[in-house]
Amino acid sequence: MAPIRRAVQAAFLDAGLTLEKDALNAFVTFVEDNDGGDALIYQLLDASTKACASSTKITAAQAQAVIGGLCGSGQKTEPVQIISAFDTPKIHYDPIRKVFYQQPGRPSLHGSAEDKVQMYLDRMYLLLQRLKRNRNFSRPAFAGIKADSRDYVELTELKALLGCVGQVRFVMGCISQLQDGRYFLEDMSDSLPIDLTEAQTTSGFFTENCIVVAEGVLQHSGVFKVRALGFPPVEFRGESLQAAKNLNFFGGSVPSEEEVVEAAGALSADEADRLVFLSDLWLDKPATLDRLRVVLAGFEGLDRVPSMFVLLGSFQSFSCNAASTNYTAVKDNFAALAEVISSFPRIKEGSRLVFVPGLGDAGPGAILPRPPLPDSLVSALRDTLPTAVFATNPCRIRHYNQEIVVFRDNIQNRMRKLCLLAPNDEGTGAAPSTDAAFEHLCATLLQQSHLCPVPLEAQPVYWSYDHALALYPLPDTLVLADPAPCASFAFPPLPPDQAGAACVCLNPGSFANGTFAAYCPATREVELCDVPEDKD
Repeated sequence: MAPIRRAVQAAFLDAGLTLEKDALNAFVTFVEDNDGGDALIYQLLDASTKACASSTKITAAQAQAVIGGLCGSGQKTEPVQIISAFDTPKIHYDPIRKVFYQQPGRPSLHGSAEDKVQMYLDRMYLLLQRLKRNRNFSRPAFAGIKADSRDYVELTELKALLGCVGQVRFVMGCISQLQDGRYFLEDMSDSLPIDLTEAQTTSGFFTENCIVVAEGVLQHSGVFKVRALGFPPVEFRGESLQAAKNLNFFGGSVPSEEEVVEAAGALSADEADRLVFLSDLWLDKPATLDRLRVVLAGFEGLDRVPSMFVLLGSFQSFSCNAASTNYTAVKDNFAALAEVISSFPRIKEGSRLVFVPGLGDAGPGAILPRPPLPDSLVSALRDTLPTAVFATNPCRIRHYNQEIVVFRDNIQNRMRKLCLLAPNDEGTGAAPSTDAAFEHLCATLLQQSHLCPVPLEAQPVYWSYDHALALYPLPDTLVLADPAPCASFAFPPLPPDQAGAACVCLNPGSFANGTFAAYCPATREVELCDVPEDKD
């Protein structure tokens, strides 16, 4: 029992929670009686965090309530969960204790100035702790004083560069424009002006607000002249979870070990299942509804209808936030959509419909994350499709044993406009191919571990909910719904025998132009589809 007791205590302490003696005894007994390991301990931790949001100390009564909730009436974790951005757990990294812990309670939507500072610190510490575990940036444990520095890269804090004029150094920091037209590199210790004119870059879009690793030389003028610029490399999902002691970053209910095995078997046995993604479903355009009927009719005729349709906005070809918007017409358009879907009974009964708002849909401005579509506009959909889910943007889908992040934004075009340096395949000035641009986008977002690493002036974010845009640990699938042409890409690129560890990225394109995507969870394959416009 002693090892279990220590494991329970350590897990709760790392999360910033303390246990009364009787609460600890109850949890230890529960884990031992159920032959549970770390997975059950972290189920208790996750349930305790939700049940005791207003307190950091778990009492015996609260512990019994948590155990009773887990036992329940033999309820199993839902195999498919749609998780709101506002329900995403807020995980901090403590650089002193070098542990992750979950913030108890629910953050306020209107954050304080401290929340804005903490937002940037969380982004920096998240990537820094990941980078320091990378074999290329960590000093060998038994290297001693004679370690060859060519075996690893040693990072230097910016404040420590002052005595290293003329020497090649590697630094990590955030690119910021602290003065008009002049860019700086910032870390937790200092800031230095940078010269990027001769910088060699890796793949990706390098914009202001991105966190980078730079190789360069500090000049006598105090400017850090960058020779090479790259992003902190990604880390495989299993390594991230191990470092965070299996904390639940994704949200939702964490399945037990038995349920994970069961879900994996169920997933692999259903190779005919599909998740269908359609973006820019402009309901005010008759051609779009005609295409939708063609798509639904095709899937209706299959032996196995897709288990999920994810319909993403914008649901109008114009911005609903304009003062001249006719909201009665918008409501009628959603009613017409409900009528179209209800004409396909197998899809209506056998598929889950998920609606994700876009940039032009009704809501509180263009700030992220965006709440679901307003009830007043989608009442007809709710009445016709009682099982439909109206999700936030972004949202998360736990599909059996896979974690899928869905985001609707014009992020590719936004990042290309904000680029400080041309991507490395644009050095000649030639326009990149569609696939190359999407690959740069995926490389940027996944290495930044963030869906929108651009300045707040370009895309506002709720400071206290910035964690809802995080991509850590690496998800299994990332859906970046964007008006750019449809594309798919696996990152990082791996040999076939390791391809399962990569993140599958896909863009369904714009359904207003006739493109959409279908994803097969069992094989992790993406089908990019096109519905030609009817010329009759």
